[in-house]
Amino acid sequence: MDGNMNGMGAGPVGPDQTETQASAVSGRRRGGRRRVLLAALLAICVAGAGSGFAVWRHGVRAAQAEAVQAEQTRQAAYDACAKAQSDAQTALEAYQNAVADSQQVAATDPSTLADSSTLDALNSARTSPAVSPDACRADLGADALDALTDSWKSAAAAWTQGAEDIQSAAQAVSDSQAAKARQDRVDALNGKIQEARALLDSSDGNVADAQTRFTLTDAINAAQGIVDDQSSAPDAFDQASSGLDAAMGAVNDSIARKQADDAAAAQAAAAAAQAQAQRQAAVSGSSTGRRQTTGTSRATTGTSGSTGRSTTSGGAASGSAPAPPASGNTGTSGGSSSSTYVPHGRVMHYGCGDTPEECIAKYGGTYDGTNPFID
Repeated sequence: MDGNMNGMGAGPVGPDQTETQASAVSGRRRGGRRRVLLAALLAICVAGAGSGFAVWRHGVRAAQAEAVQAEQTRQAAYDACAKAQSDAQTALEAYQNAVADSQQVAATDPSTLADSSTLDALNSARTSPAVSPDACRADLGADALDALTDSWKSAAAAWTQGAEDIQSAAQAVSDSQAAKARQDRVDALNGKIQEARALLDSSDGNVADAQTRFTLTDAINAAQGIVDDQSSAPDAFDQASSGLDAAMGAVNDSIARKQADDAAAAQAAAAAAQAQAQRQAAVSGSSTGRRQTTGTSRATTGTSGSTGRSTTSGGAASGSAPAPPASGNTGTSGGSSSSTYVPHGRVMHYGCGDTPEECIAKYGGTYDGTNPFID
């Protein structure tokens, strides 16, 4: 180097030296450009790497956030599905209880209903309106869970409505049965009212006690009031019916008493007429007998004359009629004009009995003394 410098300083530089120097300078310049280029490339690489890392890191963070959001969405969907399933189970239990409670009503005899279609509606409502969807599971995605949630909500709504339908239908059956029972009571009481009215009409003037007909009229009016009142209780119909039965029974008993009294009066009148006829016949026969006896005595007296009368001292002539007793029961003296003498120990009989007591016991009243009864 010193040589070069000495040479340079010593004299002019030759062509070779000049070329060598130029080449050295050019080499130095190219080396500097390379370094600059490498530095630039390195800077670019470093910058690119940093930018890529940032992008990667952003992407990772975004993916993580998306995953977290997806999990939160899925969890919310699961929670909603689980709640819908629980609510539906509650609704199903209420529906099943309604079915059990309506079992007895559903067994109602259709013939006891005013409208049998109410029973058909009840049996239809007791058929489950929905089926249970699949259970909510934690491993299902949000979309699947959302679909199950909708299914459980629909089932819950169907069961809730079904329970309400069962209760309404069961009440309708009970109301129909009550309406039929009331109509039956109304029909029965109306029939008895008509029977009572007929008896009231036919018994006019045919009862022994008119008060029984007044009582029957009151019972008819009371029963009609029960029929007309829509709020009448079942026992009110029973009481009205019993009242009519008692009133009609009293009227019928009074009719029977009057018929018996009329029959007894007719029998007594017939017996009295018969007795009167017998008495008149007996009186007529007694008068005829007395006339015959008188004629005979006179003939005997005329035949025997005074000899007959003097045969027995103080007595009757032979063949004449016996003297009457002191009681005066003779056909000619002051006794009854219809009497005739009967020997002691015999009884005159005119058809009613052998003693006054028997006649009185048979026909009633007091013995009038027309027929003589001689002991």
